[in-house]
Amino acid sequence: MSDERSGGGGQPVPSTTEPARVVRPDPPRGRALIAQWSFASAVAVLLLAAIFVLQNTADVNIELLFWTVTMPLAAALLLSLAVGGLIASLIALVRQHQYRRALARRPPST
Repeated sequence: MSDERSGGGGQPVPSTTEPARVVRPDPPRGRALIAQWSFASAVAVLLLAAIFVLQNTADVNIELLFWTVTMPLAAALLLSLAVGGLIASLIALVRQHQYRRALARRPPST
């Protein structure tokens, strides 16, 4: 009984089949990469925000014109951050509208 894969001198013949290759998906590109970085950044910001809120629980008095409000320092800072972000977003929206309107007025280029 001789092995079918052995040569004449009792030496095994190397296999002609290639070993199984592990197929790995391509690394993310374009929008998928942006989505991954955005998600990781959002998680990091949320963790930092949670630490910030836990460390800044002291009450502060906020006076604006005729009103006086007492709230935790973290809440006051996060509220001011949210209002600032809202104002910045509204300004960006107005500028984007102005830009698109200016583009629509331009004659088409040939």
